Amino acid sequence: MRAWIDLETGIPSLKAFRADGQRPSAKRLEQEIKARMPERSLMGIVARTAYWVEWWRRFGPPSGNEPKLTDPLGRYVIVTFVKGTNMGPYEAARHIPGVSGHELSYVANKHFSIVLLNEAIADLVNAHSRLDISQAWGDGTAVAADGTHMDTYLDNLLSETGVRYGKPGGIDYHHVSDTYIALFTHFIPCGVWEAVYIIEGLLKNASEVQPTTVHADTQGQSFPVFALAHLLGFDLMPRIRNWKELTFYRPSKQTEYVHIDALFGEPGKNTIDFDLIESQFRHLMRVAVSVREGAISSSTLLKRLRSGSRKNATYAAFREVGRVIRTVQLLRYLSDAPLRRRVTAATNKVESFDPEDLAHISPYLTEHINRFGEYSTHELGIQPDAYDPKPDVDFIPLREQDLAAASLGQAA
Repeated sequence: MRAWIDLETGIPSLKAFRADGQRPSAKRLEQEIKARMPERSLMGIVARTAYWVEWWRRFGPPSGNEPKLTDPLGRYVIVTFVKGTNMGPYEAARHIPGVSGHELSYVANKHFSIVLLNEAIADLVNAHSRLDISQAWGDGTAVAADGTHMDTYLDNLLSETGVRYGKPGGIDYHHVSDTYIALFTHFIPCGVWEAVYIIEGLLKNASEVQPTTVHADTQGQSFPVFALAHLLGFDLMPRIRNWKELTFYRPSKQTEYVHIDALFGEPGKNTIDFDLIESQFRHLMRVAVSVREGAISSSTLLKRLRSGSRKNATYAAFREVGRVIRTVQLLRYLSDAPLRRRVTAATNKVESFDPEDLAHISPYLTEHINRFGEYSTHELGIQPDAYDPKPDVDFIPLREQDLAAASLGQAA
């Protein structure tokens, strides 16, 4: 979006950028990648990552003893596949030879837990971050937080019929890195204030990828969320919609601006109470440290701040800090065109990796994945080559073709 200021009203206007089309060289690169990718099954993909990353070693009985299973790698891969596809153990046993529904159910209930799953996810995120190719889409410093509706049974304890979706279910609230891998996921009921989980997922992320910038939907524009994110060291950049209806706050009653004063309303109004922030600063930092150390969850705190008494000094101080940070972010949003594009795309701009063409190609190419048919387990015994995060791919011929084509175009 491009911005300009109306000289009469002093109000900026934004015009949307047109999306850049995919470069011809990027299309050729995508075709070359697809041609080299062998067909894989979902079961085979899960098995290969188990060999490479050994995430399956995270699972086991609560006692901590060695799992008394004939083939723990194979059983944990199958259970992960079954749970990930939401197939159910007894339905899966009808399609997968050599296993029973009782066995799959027992392993899932006795050897898996949310804590262990998150540890295994962290192993995968760490392995993904070491891939050279992942740097084509981002550097891991930014994350996008948003929810997706998921259908559930009516009698599920977390199921609700949300007005927004018009059907029963819940919300998968994901934190997805700018390198296109999910760092953390919450399952929350419909109808809750999703913004309270923006910070929670960042704090519970146990991987080596520790983003400092978080993009979110418009629910992230709340004052308490801005305040808590700032106190915890995160740069919150939500999508800004209807920004003309949002209030900009002055640092003092005497502050006036030459070109954009109209954004701040009537002179002398909408000012920040910095005296209150200073008087409550110790309390604010104490609360932030408690959240960071896990003494209180960020979601619980934000729920209290949202519904708390406005006469409470700590609540008022959080509100004032949030007003400061949101005003600064709104001004950055209006004045920085590249920032607006990053927020809209919810990804960081990467300059250092070179293959610009890769940045125009989706990392989720699924044509080579056989998602249907018989779920064979024969791939569980196929040990792949050693994990190598640096793919042996030569981009020089493709770049030479681009240069040759450009030279011909100039000569014509």
